[in-house]
Amino acid sequence: MKKTFIFGLIAAALGFTACSSEDDLNVNDNNQKKGMVLRATVEQAVGTRATFTDNEGVWQFAFAVGDNVSVSNIDMFPDFYTFTNEGTEFKCEGAKAEEGPVTWYAYFPSNEIDLTNQSGTKADVANKYALAGATTSATTGEEGLNITMSPKVAILVIDNQKGTIDINVKNGASTWVKGLTANADGFNVTTSTTKQNLLSVTTKGTYYIAVPAGIQLAVKYGDKVIKSTGTSGLTAGKYYNLTIATTGTAKATIGENNVDVKWIQLWEGGPKFAEYNYGAEKAENYGKYINGTNAQTKKYFGDNWRLPTTEEYEALIANCTYEWITVSDVAGLKVIGKDEYSSNSIFLPAAGYSANSGAKQVGVEGYYWTTSSQSTNYYCITFSNLPLDVQIIDDPGTRKQSVRYVLAE
Repeated sequence: MKKTFIFGLIAAALGFTACSSEDDLNVNDNNQKKGMVLRATVEQAVGTRATFTDNEGVWQFAFAVGDNVSVSNIDMFPDFYTFTNEGTEFKCEGAKAEEGPVTWYAYFPSNEIDLTNQSGTKADVANKYALAGATTSATTGEEGLNITMSPKVAILVIDNQKGTIDINVKNGASTWVKGLTANADGFNVTTSTTKQNLLSVTTKGTYYIAVPAGIQLAVKYGDKVIKSTGTSGLTAGKYYNLTIATTGTAKATIGENNVDVKWIQLWEGGPKFAEYNYGAEKAENYGKYINGTNAQTKKYFGDNWRLPTTEEYEALIANCTYEWITVSDVAGLKVIGKDEYSSNSIFLPAAGYSANSGAKQVGVEGYYWTTSSQSTNYYCITFSNLPLDVQIIDDPGTRKQSVRYVLAE
Protein backbone atom coordinates (compact mmCIF):
# COMPACT_ATOMS: atom_id res chain seq x y z
CA MET A 1 0.00 0.00 0.00
CA LYS A 2 2.73 2.44 -0.87
CA LYS A 3 1.88 5.84 -2.30
CA THR A 4 4.18 7.55 -4.81
CA PHE A 5 4.21 11.33 -5.06
CA ILE A 6 5.82 13.43 -7.81
CA PHE A 7 6.61 17.04 -7.02
CA GLY A 8 7.31 19.57 -9.79
CA LEU A 9 7.83 23.33 -10.01
CA ILE A 10 4.93 25.41 -11.29
CA ALA A 11 5.62 28.16 -13.75
CA ALA A 12 3.76 31.47 -13.67
CA ALA A 13 1.73 30.46 -16.70
CA LEU A 14 -0.26 28.00 -14.53
CA GLY A 15 -1.96 31.03 -13.09
CA PHE A 16 -2.34 30.47 -9.33
CA THR A 17 -5.04 32.77 -8.01
CA ALA A 18 -2.76 33.84 -5.16
CA CYS A 19 0.17 34.63 -7.43
CA SER A 20 0.73 37.58 -9.75
CA SER A 21 1.16 36.82 -13.44
CA GLU A 22 4.34 38.92 -13.41
CA ASP A 23 7.48 36.78 -13.32
CA ASP A 24 9.23 38.88 -10.70
CA LEU A 25 6.52 38.05 -8.16
CA ASN A 26 6.87 34.31 -8.75
CA VAL A 27 10.52 34.03 -7.72
CA ASN A 28 12.25 34.33 -4.37
CA ASP A 29 15.29 36.42 -3.51
CA ASN A 30 17.57 33.78 -5.05
CA ASN A 31 15.65 33.83 -8.35
CA GLN A 32 14.09 30.43 -7.59
CA LYS A 33 10.61 29.75 -8.90
CA LYS A 34 7.92 29.46 -6.23
CA GLY A 35 5.05 27.00 -6.23
CA MET A 36 5.17 23.22 -6.55
CA VAL A 37 2.74 20.61 -7.76
CA LEU A 38 2.29 17.12 -6.35
CA ARG A 39 0.94 14.40 -8.62
CA ALA A 40 -0.08 11.41 -6.52
CA THR A 41 -0.46 7.84 -7.69
CA VAL A 42 -1.44 4.82 -5.62
CA GLU A 43 0.61 1.75 -6.43
CA GLN A 44 -2.22 -0.53 -5.27
CA ALA A 45 -5.25 0.63 -7.22
CA VAL A 46 -8.29 1.11 -5.00
CA GLY A 47 -11.66 2.58 -5.70
CA THR A 48 -12.69 3.79 -2.27
CA ARG A 49 -11.23 6.06 0.36
CA ALA A 50 -11.00 3.51 3.17
CA THR A 51 -11.78 -0.20 2.98
CA PHE A 52 -10.10 -3.52 3.64
CA THR A 53 -9.26 -6.79 1.91
CA ASP A 54 -10.43 -9.71 4.05
CA ASN A 55 -8.23 -12.41 2.57
CA GLU A 56 -5.07 -10.34 2.98
CA GLY A 57 -5.83 -8.39 6.15
CA VAL A 58 -4.84 -5.20 4.32
CA TRP A 59 -6.37 -1.78 4.91
CA GLN A 60 -6.76 0.09 1.62
CA PHE A 61 -6.77 3.81 1.04
CA ALA A 62 -7.47 6.37 -1.69
CA PHE A 63 -7.04 10.15 -1.62
CA ALA A 64 -9.91 12.63 -1.56
CA VAL A 65 -10.14 16.23 -2.69
CA GLY A 66 -8.96 18.44 0.14
CA ASP A 67 -6.44 15.97 1.56
CA ASN A 68 -3.19 17.56 2.69
CA VAL A 69 0.40 16.32 2.61
CA SER A 70 3.09 18.03 4.69
CA VAL A 71 6.48 18.32 2.97
CA SER A 72 9.78 19.39 4.49
CA ASN A 73 13.52 18.87 4.15
CA ILE A 74 16.49 18.72 6.44
CA ASP A 75 17.02 22.50 6.22
CA MET A 76 13.36 23.39 6.80
CA PHE A 77 12.57 21.35 9.92
CA PRO A 78 10.46 22.09 11.91
CA ASP A 79 8.67 24.04 9.15
CA PHE A 80 6.57 22.36 6.45
CA TYR A 81 4.91 23.11 3.13
CA THR A 82 1.29 22.02 2.92
CA PHE A 83 0.19 20.50 -0.40
CA THR A 84 -3.56 20.23 -0.96
CA ASN A 85 -5.32 17.81 -3.28
CA GLU A 86 -7.35 19.78 -5.83
CA GLY A 87 -8.55 16.75 -7.75
CA THR A 88 -5.82 15.44 -10.02
CA GLU A 89 -2.90 17.21 -8.34
CA PHE A 90 -1.71 18.34 -4.94
CA LYS A 91 -0.61 21.99 -5.05
CA CYS A 92 1.31 24.37 -2.80
CA GLU A 93 1.81 27.89 -4.10
CA GLY A 94 4.45 28.83 -1.54
CA ALA A 95 6.73 25.81 -2.01
CA LYS A 96 10.15 26.34 -3.62
CA ALA A 97 13.26 24.38 -4.55
CA GLU A 98 16.41 24.59 -2.45
CA GLU A 99 19.76 26.03 -3.51
CA GLY A 100 21.64 22.80 -2.73
CA PRO A 101 20.67 19.13 -2.60
CA VAL A 102 18.80 18.00 0.54
CA THR A 103 16.65 15.08 1.66
CA TRP A 104 12.91 15.77 1.37
CA TYR A 105 10.22 14.23 3.57
CA ALA A 106 6.46 13.87 3.07
CA TYR A 107 3.74 13.11 5.62
CA PHE A 108 0.04 12.37 5.30
CA PRO A 109 -2.32 13.72 6.55
CA SER A 110 -0.02 16.13 8.40
CA ASN A 111 3.24 16.33 10.30
CA GLU A 112 1.23 16.09 13.55
CA ILE A 113 -1.64 13.63 14.01
CA ASP A 114 -3.98 13.54 17.00
CA LEU A 115 -5.20 9.95 17.56
CA THR A 116 -7.48 10.75 20.51
CA ASN A 117 -11.27 11.00 20.35
CA GLN A 118 -11.63 9.23 17.01
CA SER A 119 -15.21 8.88 15.81
CA GLY A 120 -14.83 5.23 14.80
CA THR A 121 -15.91 5.69 11.18
CA LYS A 122 -13.99 4.63 8.08
CA ALA A 123 -13.94 8.25 6.96
CA ASP A 124 -12.24 9.34 10.18
CA VAL A 125 -9.69 6.52 9.91
CA ALA A 126 -8.88 7.71 6.39
CA ASN A 127 -8.15 11.16 7.83
CA LYS A 128 -5.72 9.62 10.36
CA TYR A 129 -4.13 6.97 8.14
CA ALA A 130 -0.53 8.06 8.70
CA LEU A 131 1.86 7.77 5.72
CA ALA A 132 5.47 8.90 5.53
CA GLY A 133 8.37 8.72 3.12
CA ALA A 134 11.56 10.44 1.95
CA THR A 135 13.57 10.93 -1.22
CA THR A 136 16.08 8.15 -1.85
CA SER A 137 18.84 10.71 -2.44
CA ALA A 138 19.43 14.39 -1.76
CA THR A 139 18.13 16.83 -4.37
CA THR A 140 17.30 20.52 -4.74
CA GLY A 141 13.82 19.68 -5.99
CA GLU A 142 14.31 21.86 -9.07
CA GLU A 143 13.44 18.91 -11.32
CA GLY A 144 10.69 17.61 -9.07
CA LEU A 145 10.63 15.08 -6.24
CA ASN A 146 9.82 11.37 -6.21
CA ILE A 147 8.82 10.14 -2.77
CA THR A 148 7.37 6.72 -1.92
CA MET A 149 5.20 6.82 1.20
CA SER A 150 4.22 3.86 3.35
CA PRO A 151 1.71 3.35 6.20
CA LYS A 152 2.80 3.96 9.78
CA VAL A 153 -0.40 2.85 11.54
CA ALA A 154 -2.52 -0.27 11.86
CA ILE A 155 -6.31 -0.31 12.06
CA LEU A 156 -8.39 -1.88 14.84
CA VAL A 157 -11.81 -3.09 13.67
CA ILE A 158 -13.79 -3.23 16.91
CA ASP A 159 -16.98 -5.29 17.09
CA ASN A 160 -18.68 -3.54 20.00
CA GLN A 161 -21.48 -5.79 21.20
CA LYS A 162 -21.56 -4.24 24.64
CA GLY A 163 -22.69 -0.64 24.09
CA THR A 164 -20.85 1.97 26.13
CA ILE A 165 -17.09 1.54 25.77
CA ASP A 166 -13.91 3.58 25.84
CA ILE A 167 -10.72 2.36 24.17
CA ASN A 168 -7.26 3.49 25.22
CA VAL A 169 -3.83 2.17 24.28
CA LYS A 170 -0.75 1.94 26.48
CA ASN A 171 2.79 1.56 25.19
CA GLY A 172 4.47 1.35 28.57
CA ALA A 173 3.77 0.87 32.24
CA SER A 174 2.61 4.44 32.73
CA THR A 175 2.14 6.09 29.31
CA TRP A 176 -0.87 6.26 27.00
CA VAL A 177 -0.74 6.76 23.23
CA LYS A 178 -1.85 10.25 22.22
CA GLY A 179 -0.70 10.86 18.63
CA LEU A 180 2.13 11.03 16.09
CA THR A 181 4.75 13.69 15.31
CA ALA A 182 6.90 13.73 12.16
CA ASN A 183 10.57 12.84 12.26
CA ALA A 184 13.17 11.81 9.70
CA ASP A 185 12.26 8.12 10.12
CA GLY A 186 8.52 8.68 9.79
CA PHE A 187 6.72 9.51 13.03
CA ASN A 188 7.43 9.60 16.75
CA VAL A 189 4.65 8.32 18.99
CA THR A 190 3.50 11.05 21.36
CA THR A 191 2.29 9.90 24.75
CA SER A 192 0.73 11.18 27.96
CA THR A 193 1.00 10.18 31.60
CA THR A 194 -2.80 10.49 31.87
CA LYS A 195 -5.30 8.21 30.15
CA GLN A 196 -6.12 9.20 26.55
CA ASN A 197 -9.26 7.68 25.04
CA LEU A 198 -8.85 6.92 21.36
CA LEU A 199 -12.52 5.95 21.07
CA SER A 200 -15.56 6.56 23.28
CA VAL A 201 -19.01 5.39 22.12
CA THR A 202 -22.34 4.56 23.73
CA THR A 203 -23.99 2.33 21.13
CA LYS A 204 -23.30 -1.13 19.76
CA GLY A 205 -21.75 -1.46 16.31
CA THR A 206 -18.51 -1.81 14.36
CA TYR A 207 -15.92 0.91 14.86
CA TYR A 208 -12.52 1.62 13.28
CA ILE A 209 -9.55 3.33 14.88
CA ALA A 210 -5.93 3.97 13.87
CA VAL A 211 -3.13 3.01 16.27
CA PRO A 212 0.67 3.26 15.90
CA ALA A 213 2.33 0.29 14.22
CA GLY A 214 5.68 -1.24 15.09
CA ILE A 215 5.69 -0.63 18.86
CA GLN A 216 4.49 -2.76 21.76
CA LEU A 217 0.90 -1.93 22.69
CA ALA A 218 -1.74 -2.94 25.21
CA VAL A 219 -5.24 -2.23 23.88
CA LYS A 220 -7.58 -1.57 26.79
CA TYR A 221 -11.32 -1.28 27.30
CA GLY A 222 -11.57 0.99 30.32
CA ASP A 223 -9.02 -0.53 32.71
CA LYS A 224 -9.25 -4.05 31.26
CA VAL A 225 -6.69 -5.24 28.70
CA ILE A 226 -8.40 -6.67 25.61
CA LYS A 227 -5.25 -7.62 23.72
CA SER A 228 -1.54 -6.92 24.02
CA THR A 229 1.17 -7.26 21.39
CA GLY A 230 4.75 -8.45 21.36
CA THR A 231 7.64 -6.00 21.24
CA SER A 232 7.31 -5.61 17.45
CA GLY A 233 3.71 -4.41 17.78
CA LEU A 234 1.17 -4.47 14.96
CA THR A 235 2.04 -4.52 11.27
CA ALA A 236 1.59 -1.19 9.46
CA GLY A 237 -1.10 -1.21 6.81
CA LYS A 238 -2.90 -4.20 8.31
CA TYR A 239 -6.19 -4.37 10.19
CA TYR A 240 -6.98 -6.41 13.29
CA ASN A 241 -10.40 -7.58 14.53
CA LEU A 242 -11.31 -7.14 18.20
CA THR A 243 -14.58 -8.08 19.86
CA ILE A 244 -15.99 -6.44 22.99
CA ALA A 245 -19.02 -8.39 24.12
CA THR A 246 -20.83 -9.75 27.17
CA THR A 247 -21.53 -13.10 25.46
CA GLY A 248 -19.61 -15.12 22.91
CA THR A 249 -18.07 -18.51 22.18
CA ALA A 250 -14.62 -20.03 22.68
CA LYS A 251 -13.00 -23.34 21.81
CA ALA A 252 -12.91 -26.09 24.43
CA THR A 253 -11.01 -29.38 24.19
CA ILE A 254 -13.14 -31.98 25.95
CA GLY A 255 -11.60 -35.40 25.74
CA GLU A 256 -10.78 -35.87 22.06
CA ASN A 257 -13.36 -33.36 20.87
CA ASN A 258 -12.92 -29.68 20.03
CA VAL A 259 -16.18 -27.82 20.57
CA ASP A 260 -17.43 -24.24 20.75
CA VAL A 261 -18.68 -23.35 24.22
CA LYS A 262 -20.80 -20.27 24.82
CA TRP A 263 -19.63 -17.90 27.55
CA ILE A 264 -21.58 -15.26 29.48
CA GLN A 265 -20.30 -12.23 31.40
CA LEU A 266 -22.44 -11.08 34.34
CA TRP A 267 -20.81 -7.85 35.52
CA GLU A 268 -18.31 -5.23 34.41
CA GLY A 269 -14.83 -6.72 34.31
CA GLY A 270 -16.12 -10.08 35.54
CA PRO A 271 -15.06 -13.50 34.24
CA LYS A 272 -16.77 -15.16 31.31
CA PHE A 273 -18.66 -18.21 32.58
CA ALA A 274 -19.17 -21.30 30.43
CA GLU A 275 -22.81 -22.00 29.64
CA TYR A 276 -22.75 -25.48 31.16
CA ASN A 277 -20.88 -27.69 33.63
CA TYR A 278 -17.99 -29.97 32.82
CA GLY A 279 -19.42 -33.34 31.77
CA ALA A 280 -22.67 -31.77 30.54
CA GLU A 281 -23.82 -30.86 27.04
CA LYS A 282 -26.35 -28.19 27.98
CA ALA A 283 -27.05 -25.85 30.87
CA GLU A 284 -29.66 -28.02 32.62
CA ASN A 285 -27.45 -31.13 32.81
CA TYR A 286 -25.68 -31.86 36.09
CA GLY A 287 -22.39 -32.88 34.50
CA LYS A 288 -19.66 -34.83 36.31
CA TYR A 289 -18.53 -34.74 39.94
CA ILE A 290 -14.79 -34.04 40.47
CA ASN A 291 -12.74 -34.25 43.66
CA GLY A 292 -10.84 -31.22 44.95
CA THR A 293 -7.36 -32.26 43.77
CA ASN A 294 -8.45 -33.04 40.20
CA ALA A 295 -10.53 -29.87 40.04
CA GLN A 296 -7.45 -27.80 40.93
CA THR A 297 -4.89 -29.57 38.73
CA LYS A 298 -6.67 -30.86 35.63
CA LYS A 299 -8.00 -28.82 32.69
CA TYR A 300 -11.08 -30.71 31.59
CA PHE A 301 -12.02 -27.97 29.07
CA GLY A 302 -8.46 -27.47 27.80
CA ASP A 303 -6.11 -24.51 28.08
CA ASN A 304 -8.74 -21.93 27.05
CA TRP A 305 -10.62 -22.39 30.34
CA ARG A 306 -9.93 -22.34 34.09
CA LEU A 307 -11.70 -22.62 37.45
CA PRO A 308 -13.19 -19.40 38.84
CA THR A 309 -11.28 -18.00 41.79
CA THR A 310 -12.83 -17.71 45.22
CA GLU A 311 -12.71 -13.94 44.79
CA GLU A 312 -14.63 -14.16 41.50
CA TYR A 313 -17.40 -16.21 43.12
CA GLU A 314 -17.51 -13.68 45.96
CA ALA A 315 -17.89 -10.94 43.32
CA LEU A 316 -20.66 -12.99 41.69
CA ILE A 317 -22.53 -13.01 44.99
CA ALA A 318 -22.05 -9.24 45.33
CA ASN A 319 -22.81 -8.21 41.74
CA CYS A 320 -25.71 -10.48 40.74
CA THR A 321 -29.25 -11.41 41.72
CA TYR A 322 -30.59 -14.96 42.05
CA GLU A 323 -33.67 -17.03 41.42
CA TRP A 324 -34.36 -20.65 42.30
CA ILE A 325 -35.84 -22.14 39.14
CA THR A 326 -36.47 -25.45 37.43
CA VAL A 327 -35.29 -26.09 33.89
CA SER A 328 -36.40 -29.34 32.20
CA ASP A 329 -37.22 -30.81 35.64
CA VAL A 330 -33.78 -29.81 36.97
CA ALA A 331 -33.74 -27.42 39.94
CA GLY A 332 -30.97 -24.92 40.39
CA LEU A 333 -29.81 -21.35 40.73
CA LYS A 334 -30.35 -18.77 38.00
CA VAL A 335 -27.67 -16.07 38.41
CA ILE A 336 -28.61 -12.77 36.74
CA GLY A 337 -26.49 -9.73 36.00
CA LYS A 338 -27.54 -6.24 37.05
CA ASP A 339 -28.16 -3.02 35.11
CA GLU A 340 -26.73 -3.27 31.58
CA TYR A 341 -25.98 -6.98 32.22
CA SER A 342 -29.54 -7.77 33.30
CA SER A 343 -30.21 -9.68 30.07
CA ASN A 344 -27.33 -12.07 30.85
CA SER A 345 -27.67 -15.07 33.14
CA ILE A 346 -26.25 -18.52 33.85
CA PHE A 347 -27.95 -21.59 35.31
CA LEU A 348 -26.12 -23.60 37.98
CA PRO A 349 -27.88 -26.97 38.45
CA ALA A 350 -28.30 -28.07 42.06
CA ALA A 351 -26.28 -31.23 41.49
CA GLY A 352 -25.51 -31.76 45.18
CA TYR A 353 -22.29 -33.70 45.69
CA SER A 354 -20.98 -37.24 45.48
CA ALA A 355 -19.63 -39.20 48.47
CA ASN A 356 -18.78 -42.87 48.97
CA SER A 357 -22.43 -43.74 49.36
CA GLY A 358 -23.41 -41.92 46.13
CA ALA A 359 -24.92 -38.57 45.16
CA LYS A 360 -26.37 -36.44 47.96
CA GLN A 361 -28.67 -33.41 48.08
CA VAL A 362 -29.44 -33.56 44.35
CA GLY A 363 -32.02 -30.93 43.43
CA VAL A 364 -31.61 -29.28 46.84
CA GLU A 365 -28.05 -27.91 46.98
CA GLY A 366 -25.21 -27.07 44.63
CA TYR A 367 -21.44 -27.16 45.21
CA TYR A 368 -18.96 -25.71 42.70
CA TRP A 369 -15.17 -25.73 43.07
CA THR A 370 -13.07 -22.57 43.09
CA THR A 371 -9.35 -21.87 43.16
CA SER A 372 -7.82 -19.99 46.06
CA SER A 373 -4.56 -18.29 46.98
CA GLN A 374 -4.65 -20.39 50.18
CA SER A 375 -3.23 -23.59 48.75
CA THR A 376 -3.80 -25.61 51.94
CA ASN A 377 -7.57 -25.29 51.69
CA TYR A 378 -10.18 -26.16 49.10
CA TYR A 379 -13.02 -23.73 48.60
CA CYS A 380 -16.36 -23.89 46.82
CA ILE A 381 -19.47 -21.84 46.27
CA THR A 382 -22.56 -23.50 47.67
CA PHE A 383 -26.23 -22.64 47.38
CA SER A 384 -29.53 -24.08 48.52
CA ASN A 385 -33.22 -23.31 48.48
CA LEU A 386 -35.73 -22.77 51.32
CA PRO A 387 -34.41 -20.32 52.22
CA LEU A 388 -32.33 -19.22 49.25
CA ASP A 389 -28.72 -19.00 50.43
CA VAL A 390 -25.46 -18.54 48.51
CA GLN A 391 -22.04 -18.53 50.21
CA ILE A 392 -18.37 -19.51 49.99
CA ILE A 393 -17.20 -22.38 52.22
CA ASP A 394 -13.97 -24.28 52.72
CA ASP A 395 -14.01 -28.01 52.04
CA PRO A 396 -11.63 -30.90 52.77
CA GLY A 397 -11.57 -31.71 49.06
CA THR A 398 -12.50 -35.36 49.46
CA ARG A 399 -16.06 -34.97 48.23
CA LYS A 400 -16.74 -34.83 44.51
CA GLN A 401 -18.51 -31.69 43.32
CA SER A 402 -19.46 -29.77 40.17
CA VAL A 403 -17.12 -27.72 37.99
CA ARG A 404 -18.16 -24.62 36.03
CA TYR A 405 -15.27 -23.09 34.05
CA VAL A 406 -14.58 -19.51 33.04
CA LEU A 407 -12.63 -18.34 30.00
CA ALA A 408 -8.88 -18.06 30.63
CA GLU A 409 -7.87 -14.57 29.43
